[in-house]
Formats: sequence, structure tokens, C-alpha cells
Amino acid sequence: MIVKMKKAQIAVLAEDREALLESLQRSGVLMLLKGSDDSLQDDATDEEQLAARTAKSLRLLAQYHDQDQKETEAEKFPSVPYDTFAADDPAHHALLEAIEAAEEKLTLLKAEAQALHAESATLRPWSGLEPQTDKIVKGRAVAYHLGFVPIVKQEEVRAAAESIGAAVQFYGTAPEGIATLAASMVEEDAASMDALRLAGFVETTLPPHPETVRETMAAKETRLSELAEEIRATEARMKEYAAEKLSIELLNDRTVSAAERKKAPVTPTASAVFIEGWVRVDRLEDLDRAIASATSIYDLELADPGKDEVPPTAVKNNKFVSSFETITDMFARPSYGEADPNPVMSFWYWMLFGMMMADVGYGIIMVVLFSFLIKKMHAKGDTLKLLRVLMYSGITTTLWGLLFNSYFGASIGFMGFIQILNPVEDTMLLLGISLGVGVLHIFTGLIMRAINNLTRQDYLAVFADSFSWILLISGLSMLLLPALVSFEGGATVSAIGKWIAIAGAAIIVLFAGRSSKNPVARIGSGLYALYGVTGYLGDIMSYSRVLALALTSAIIGQVMNQLAGMVQGDAWWGILAAIPIYLVGHIFNLVMGLLSAYVHTSRLQFIEFYTKFYEGAGYEFRPLSIQLKYIDVVTDAKN
Repeated sequence: MIVKMKKAQIAVLAEDREALLESLQRSGVLMLLKGSDDSLQDDATDEEQLAARTAKSLRLLAQYHDQDQKETEAEKFPSVPYDTFAADDPAHHALLEAIEAAEEKLTLLKAEAQALHAESATLRPWSGLEPQTDKIVKGRAVAYHLGFVPIVKQEEVRAAAESIGAAVQFYGTAPEGIATLAASMVEEDAASMDALRLAGFVETTLPPHPETVRETMAAKETRLSELAEEIRATEARMKEYAAEKLSIELLNDRTVSAAERKKAPVTPTASAVFIEGWVRVDRLEDLDRAIASATSIYDLELADPGKDEVPPTAVKNNKFVSSFETITDMFARPSYGEADPNPVMSFWYWMLFGMMMADVGYGIIMVVLFSFLIKKMHAKGDTLKLLRVLMYSGITTTLWGLLFNSYFGASIGFMGFIQILNPVEDTMLLLGISLGVGVLHIFTGLIMRAINNLTRQDYLAVFADSFSWILLISGLSMLLLPALVSFEGGATVSAIGKWIAIAGAAIIVLFAGRSSKNPVARIGSGLYALYGVTGYLGDIMSYSRVLALALTSAIIGQVMNQLAGMVQGDAWWGILAAIPIYLVGHIFNLVMGLLSAYVHTSRLQFIEFYTKFYEGAGYEFRPLSIQLKYIDVVTDAKN
């Protein structure tokens, strides 16, 4: 159901502001309003920057987490007392600074190592060069040049050098070619180099050093070894920091929560502050306790929503129904003033999903698998709700599988159960059941529309917009039935259905256009509204997808069993060879069935069901509360 809201106005002394906001956040009962033009928010820039720093450090620490060390449940999903959560421990800040310093040092060390590797790669082809690199200059008698020669041009360059009286020395290879030292007489240098360039010599330079290339490379290797040791030591410290990540996780969640408090809109005066917000009527006492725990001097006023005010929507349902709220929220949040669609939608979603899957084996796997995931993942929020939807749907999948006598696609019977329906052989019967279910589903939507109109005290709309369509669709459905049932006087179902349909159509024609004062225009609007019956018939036909998916799942399961049976035979090795086929085939069928059933069942709710009554123009009730991303539970927090 949708919970009623009250508008709360709180006044406290200015010095109690922070204590009040912290208590309200801890209790999680009040959704703050922006308030008047005089409302102010504190600057939360420092907290947001600190939160960004902690999030960055946590991503970094994840790289240094010891994968071989298995985390306990308490380490994976940490739970801390509120006092620990709220305490701003200086050691946490010191650890954050140490992590950032280590990260900066690692960045510099790795950048230097990368640069040295690049320089060593540049020098490596020249490792055999004997002269010091700062001696490779143009002397008084001989000019020296360094360069690269393509491998295919090596002999051509050698021949060119001999023909002009120059000398070349070849060294190691590089992507650019063969490292080459060319020497020529100074007076012939220009002409010699022109000839060598023409042959394929491409001149280059090396950084001048007062030692040979081999000595330079040895020095760089020594420095690289030193850098590698420093990197290892720094990374070892990072692994130690990773073992203390809970401190940074606490700092992050605490900081984000503090930023939320700072951004809370309050209206200040000279000596007091005013806060406005929405509170659920079932948590009024919690609100009063939260304020009283912060200050003994306060004023609390509660009022019903004004005519022009639109409160947020909070829903309160049992564990089963609340799981299906995530399906509704994907479409739209319920409006504050309308009936909660989740109780009826949850039942239909649960049943339709099971009809589409309809296999005992798959249903049992769904219950076991999603129960395990819920416990293993410690899922919360919408993830938990979705996993529960799939787990609960495993129950109806099992029940429909019993009716269809389907066990992993095989019809074997179990514990005396008798097959009532075979999707493959009784296709037309299953189609009729699917369409019949569709009619009932749509009728439920029309009844929900009537409930909304009753809430608004629009009694004529109940009669004209819901009851009329139920009559019309019921009558048309009875017309399709064979005249097998006769009543006293010789009347048949079809004959009775005709008059019921006429009655429904007459109501629509007379009252659908009731907003118009012109009788002719009213009848014209009614006739146009009556054309909407084609839309209803189209919606009913959409439920044939229930047949399609049930049939598809059954056929694929049977085909996989047949393929495995062809391999299996009577030999032991055949059984072993058939196992992978069974596994792959049924895992594929289960996954595709889950995806298809989830999508198409949701579609039937959103398009065929909700369009009959659902407004969905609400927004979520989101109270000021502790923001937890890394900490799983704050044990004594009231939210």
C-alpha cells in the first residue's frame, strides 16, 4: 500500500543544527524539502573532494589486494557500530595521505623506469660502438656520422663508401635498420655524405656522454635495478595499506554522509534554524525521538499535504509483494493519490512468469540458485528485489511444470502427478488458456481503475470506464464460445453474451463522452471510444506470447534431450559423452527462458496491464540517511 505522508516543520536553536541533521540522518525518517527562498546549504566542496580522493585510493588498493588470501564474510561485508562510523579518526586521514604519497612515488618511479627502458632501447643497437658518444664529432681530419641503413641497402652503402674512400662500421639492428658509423675525410665530408645518403644512409644522433654506449647502458641498467627495488618496496607498502582498506572505506562513507548533511537545506534566522520535510505517518514517533535525541529545545509541527503539494511516494508491502516493486519502479513510481499496483501486479507477474517457463527442473534450479545468490552476494536494494522475483518465480515455474509434466523437457511424471496439459500436443487449448488469463489480467486492470475512481469519489467513472468494458469484453468472449451450454428457455452462452456485449457497448456510447454538454458530440465521442475495443482485443491477443514462450521452452528442452539421447546409447562412455550436451543444452534453455520470460512478462505488465489504470507520476520517498557504499551495515543506525 501507499503510505500516507505528513509535512513536518522543525525549529531548533542554531547551535543544535548539526546535531539535529546528524540525528535525522541516522534515523532516516525525513525527506528534506528545499524550503523557501531563504533556505541555505553549506558548501560541501571539501567533503566531496575528500570523497573523490578516498574513492580513487580504494580503486588503487584493489590492484594490490592479495588474491590468494580469502576474505571472511565480515571482511567482504563489513559491519561497524555507529560510534565507530561517526568518529573522524585522524589515523584514517594519515593512512589516506600515505597511500597518496606512495601512489605519487610509484608514478614517478615507473615513469623514470619507462624513460630509462626507452633510452636503453635506443642505445642497444650501438652497444658495440667503441668511441664515447661525445667524441662522435667533426674533427680536424676525419668527420664521423651516426645513422641507420636499411638491411636491404647494407651492401649498397658499403660499396658506395669504398668507391668514395669513406669507411662504414655496422653494429646492431633496430626497427630503423642497421646502426652504422660512417667516417670520411673532412674535406670530402659533404660529397661523401651525399653519396652515402643516396645509397640509403639516414643520419641520426645520440645523446653525448663521456663514456661508451656500453658503459652508459650499464649505468642505466644499474639505475633500473635500483628503481625496480624501490618499486617493489613501495608496492609492498601498498599491499600493507590494502589490508587496512576498511579505514579508507569508513572514511569514504562517512565523508559522503557528511556531504549530504552539509547540502541539507535549512532556513536560518538570528538564533534558530528551520527544516521542512516529508515524514511517513507510520514513523512519526521515530521522527520525534530523533529530534529529542539531538536537542531538548525544539518545535515540531505536522500537517497534511496541501492541495497544491505533491508528496513523495513510499510503499509498504509484505516481503513477497515488496520484491516486485522493482518491476513497477522500472515503469514509473506510483502517484501519491492512487492505489498501489504492486499487490495485484506481483501475483500476475508471478503466475505469468511461471507459465512461460513451466518446468519442474528449471523451477527448482531457480529457487536454489537465486536463494544462494541472495545469501552469497548480500544483495540489497533493487538487486535484492530482482533476485527475489526470480526466486519466487521459480515456485510457479515448478507448479506449472507439474501441470505440464515437464522435467528438464522430459515427460516422466512424478509422485503420481497426472499431466493435465502438454504444450506441444495441446497447443490450441494452451492458447485458449493464455488468452483467458489475458482477459482476467486486463479485467484486474479495469478493477484497479475503478478503485482509483472510487478513491476520487467519481462513481460514474466506475460504471462508465470500468464496468462497461468488463461487460463488453465478457460478452464478446462469450460470443466466441460454442453453443454447448443451454439454459432454461433454450438460451445459449453465445446468445447471452450478445446481450451483455450490447449492454456494455451502450454504456460506453452513452457515457464515455460525458464531459461534453452537446448531446450529439457526446454520442460521437462515445462511438469513437467504442472503437477502442480493437485495442482491447489486440491487448488480449498479446497474451499469445505466453503460449509461444511455453512452447519454445518445451520444444528446446525436448530437442536437447533427443540430441543427448542419440549420443548416449547404452554404453558407459555414451553416458559420459551425453552429459555435456545435457548441461549445455539445458543451461542455454534456462538462461534464454529466464531472459525471455523476464522481458515479456514485464511487457505484459507495462503495456497491457498498467495502461488500463496506472498513472505512475510519483517520485520516490528518499529521506536523509547514511550513505553506504563500502560498509555493509552500520549496526546501531536506525535507518
